[in-house]
Amino acid sequence: MRHPLFLWLAFGLAGWGIALDSPIEAAEVWKDMNNQVLQLYQMGRHEKAIPVAEQALKKAESEFGAESPETALSLNNLALLYKTEGKYDEAIRLYERSLAIAEKIAGPRHEDLLVPLNNLAMLYESQGEKEKAEKVYERIRNMGQPGTAEVIKKRARQ
Repeated sequence: MRHPLFLWLAFGLAGWGIALDSPIEAAEVWKDMNNQVLQLYQMGRHEKAIPVAEQALKKAESEFGAESPETALSLNNLALLYKTEGKYDEAIRLYERSLAIAEKIAGPRHEDLLVPLNNLAMLYESQGEKEKAEKVYERIRNMGQPGTAEVIKKRARQ
């Protein structure tokens, strides 16, 4: 079964202090936490979304493992919130960790890497790190994915 690594902001909350009986329940709680984060993000309440996103990351790490697709997505989501709030160093660290997990899961040339690579490159660029950004953009161009820009846009909408 293929895990979508980056649904951009596929975020939610419900029952985070509850002991879970099954992996299905753990997945539902994590998904609900991400949905709440998405709602808060869309309402512009980033400061309220961050603690929920941090909790979703902890849930993903404890329930699915430190190198799971859920953890990679949680890292990516939290990095986006940190970027939005101007916490650029933390955002870069989380984007890089998310990308490393995604590479380990999908391989270095998989299309699931396009969005996290683009996120990282845009953050580098916004911070004046033009050389780092260009290296990441070059990697995206060299991945051999047809219609790279279209794939990034499609993934971002998911």
